[in-house]
Amino acid sequence: MNVIEIKEFLEKSEHNWRIDVVDDALVIATEDDIKAVLTKSNSQILIESLLFPVSALSNPAEFDSAILHVHKTLPLTTVGKSLVNDEEYYCAFGALSSESKVENIELEVSMLFVNIIELLQFTTRFFKSNSEEK
Repeated sequence: MNVIEIKEFLEKSEHNWRIDVVDDALVIATEDDIKAVLTKSNSQILIESLLFPVSALSNPAEFDSAILHVHKTLPLTTVGKSLVNDEEYYCAFGALSSESKVENIELEVSMLFVNIIELLQFTTRFFKSNSEEK
């Protein structure tokens, strides 16, 4: 199964996702414009969404400690960091075997989007206030 076949299956699902093929990946967006990128290699399928830059937090070390305690309550989703244009971002991601059924891929994407909303709600108290940014 390739990304085009995954795209075709996801487009037939009950979700109102917008799905674009970019290079060898799928960019999947919700109605709220939350985006995730799905890539497939020989061994795994990775679905990742950038959340926010580390620099947006008032105390990244405090957030790191807190997220390590709570992210295990988010089914199928892990929180990590990615470097984008020389800036560190927090990301949420899920990974599956490249042999996974398309129904499981759909579940992974769906849960990632649900968990992103929960993560962003959890994170609100860690963001810099407007007075801190000045």
